[in-house]
Amino acid sequence: MTNQNETKIHAQPGHQEILITREFDAPRELVFKVITDPKLLPQWWGPRYLSTEVDKIDMRSGGQWRFIQRDTEGREYAFSGVYHEVLAPERIINTFEFEGLWEQVIKWCVEEGHQIYRLRRGATFRFYVLPASCSLQP
Repeated sequence: MTNQNETKIHAQPGHQEILITREFDAPRELVFKVITDPKLLPQWWGPRYLSTEVDKIDMRSGGQWRFIQRDTEGREYAFSGVYHEVLAPERIINTFEFEGLWEQVIKWCVEEGHQIYRLRRGATFRFYVLPASCSLQP
């Protein structure tokens, strides 16, 4: 699987959505497999300086997932969510939470087009107004 283009990020002012697009020269089924196979996920998930462990992955509507990343000093960063829709090899809709922070809704689409498949990942962020007594500092 080869990458034809750089990652494109689209964020419109005033909207709570970010669209990330990247095109790959690979069959649609392979692109879908790379984003769903627990043996392949650690090879691309997150920054290269962190290792990734797939703690849980139940790839079905209502199924849960959880990945743990570790740095060289052993600090852990966990991410989790719930799958709302899984339609292979076309679409996944799931929540995404950096545990301890906020939750987002993610929609992954593997779109067809002339032998090149576009992986679109849209994230919808929901922001909340916190009371003045709530501090974001540790």
